[in-house]
Amino acid sequence: MSDVAVQHGIAGAYEPSLFGTYSKKIGMWLFLLSDTLTFGALLFAYSYGRISTPGWPTPFGKESITNATIMTACLLSSSLTMVLGVLAARRGDRSWTRNWILATMFFGAAFIVLHGMEWHAHVARHHWRHLPGRDCIAEEVPANPSRYLADRVADYSLE
Repeated sequence: MSDVAVQHGIAGAYEPSLFGTYSKKIGMWLFLLSDTLTFGALLFAYSYGRISTPGWPTPFGKESITNATIMTACLLSSSLTMVLGVLAARRGDRSWTRNWILATMFFGAAFIVLHGMEWHAHVARHHWRHLPGRDCIAEEVPANPSRYLADRVADYSLE
């Protein structure tokens, strides 16, 4: 953004900016602050409810939390490598641009594979059977979800 003020020809019509910065920037910081306070309050309420209730259910085991942590690291790493790739492209460095984009693709593919493995394990263990209104569907699905999907695709083939 430019630091030069636009002359409008009306003296005193515009007030000076708050804290010496642009009003859009202040608005964004206020939005981020309100968002942080809102979600912080929600997380605090959830944490308090969970800690104060002795019989709180734990639907996910340690391996699921570890997998989610690794997937989060993959997403954050892919964002970082994408930014680094854009910066390398702006510098005109083609080899580093390619390397950063390949790293981004690697982390994205790793996330997709981990997510697929997680959902395959959930379906194989029939965790979704306990959802309300899903009992009629659960009886149709065999223990092998891949075979189930292949059979459904074969039903709709154009033979």
